[in-house]
Amino acid sequence: MATHDIKEFISPKKLRALAGGRSFMRGEEYFDEGAVGPVSAKSGIISAKVHGSRTYDVRLKVMPNKNAPASLDYTCTCPVGQDGDFCKHCVALGLAWLEKTDEIEEAEFSEPSASTTNKKISDDDIRSWLESQDTKIILDMLMVQVTTDGRLREELVLKITKENAVGIDLNAYCKGLCTAFYTSGFVDYYNMGDFADGINDALDSLDRLFEEGFAAEAMHLCEYAIELADDALQNCDDSNGYFGDLAERLASLHLETCEAARPNPIELAYHYLEIAQICRTAKRSDEALEWAEKGVQTFPKSTDTRLLDFLAEEYHTRKRYDEAYGCYWTQFTDRPGLQQYIKLLDYAKKLNREQVGRDDALAFVRKQIDKEKSNTRGKWAPPVDHSSLVEIFLWEKNTDTAWDEARRGGCSDHFWLKLAAVREKDHPADAVPVYQRMVEPIILRMKNDAYEEATQMVKHIGELMRGLGRHAEFAAYLADVKSRNKPKRNLMKLLAGV
Repeated sequence: MATHDIKEFISPKKLRALAGGRSFMRGEEYFDEGAVGPVSAKSGIISAKVHGSRTYDVRLKVMPNKNAPASLDYTCTCPVGQDGDFCKHCVALGLAWLEKTDEIEEAEFSEPSASTTNKKISDDDIRSWLESQDTKIILDMLMVQVTTDGRLREELVLKITKENAVGIDLNAYCKGLCTAFYTSGFVDYYNMGDFADGINDALDSLDRLFEEGFAAEAMHLCEYAIELADDALQNCDDSNGYFGDLAERLASLHLETCEAARPNPIELAYHYLEIAQICRTAKRSDEALEWAEKGVQTFPKSTDTRLLDFLAEEYHTRKRYDEAYGCYWTQFTDRPGLQQYIKLLDYAKKLNREQVGRDDALAFVRKQIDKEKSNTRGKWAPPVDHSSLVEIFLWEKNTDTAWDEARRGGCSDHFWLKLAAVREKDHPADAVPVYQRMVEPIILRMKNDAYEEATQMVKHIGELMRGLGRHAEFAAYLADVKSRNKPKRNLMKLLAGV
């Protein structure tokens, strides 16, 4: 078949019509990146190897039809091509052929002549020939291959980068990931295979980066890919499960890179969560649970609370209530504060064990306080008090218990002021000494706004003491404050109006 015959079927416009917009765009990228190997045009067949997530064999030829116009026949060994679709690899081959058309002789498309030898050239023949050539000839041939084989070029760039100790161009990798995960609208069921194939190609490049020893760079790029995957999944019909497979591959690669690069454990725990969330969105709940459990097992101490929350939800949906409760208990014992106490009790209510949960939690806090008090502490370490218990009782609006706890074990100034504010209505005599203790530290801040705050507190103390009929006692207190702070003229001006 003559060159002009096949040219009737191969043009950018016709390739786009056969492939569709997304596949055509990905095929253009493959062509631009040099993923198409040397193009062969023999006996009316155009063929080449195209390097994607694997190396695929691609062929294009014109197929005559008896009762209909001739059409372009195509084959590709990729999954999309095997399903009978015109894939991005076919597009890349078509574009590569168009670029080289002027260099291809007409004879290449003619039937072989009788004089054509049938002797097969072996790999040994090729090696022997190469060994006999001048080094420059071999180098020139290799450079031609570098310009057409994107994977070879990438491998050489990585080796040169490693040997010369220069930095990786992370921006270029990030752009490649963005392109791979870009959905350009909704990716339907029929285009998911092609979309997933493009992502696999991008992950191949991260694999090679890791294999060349750039573990930290590959780790950060995996984390970026996880974020992109989470966004992309919202715009995909993944009922065929492609994205779940991608999530598994990305998660495994991220784990490998982390084990080599050893990042901050809290950050890594969060990435386990991201992977689990991707699996859940992809309706692969068992894998979501498995990744969440892996994260907790990897970081059993001070585990990221978001990961434990996720795991608790997965357990709850499976009616594994004790294990879900255990996730909240772990959070509380890791960080025995009000926030985790509330979360624990909220879930305990669902299981009708609120009182048991409360008793266990308060007993744990008291045990921790006693343990801290018994430990040898540094000279400058703050004293151990009962602030954590006071905070919990205040949240429960159990103010009498909170007050008794503060008197027994002490608490921070912040909670003393909260206690005084809630107690002064029914027990003003209790609030007065609390406010009086706070006045002097405020004055010692030696700023005008502090003087105003102290003056307002002294006025409030006066209101409470007068309400108790302790006028003379307040007058003596005010005189004492003025006497001790006489050099502070701005403060004296303010106190003069009290």
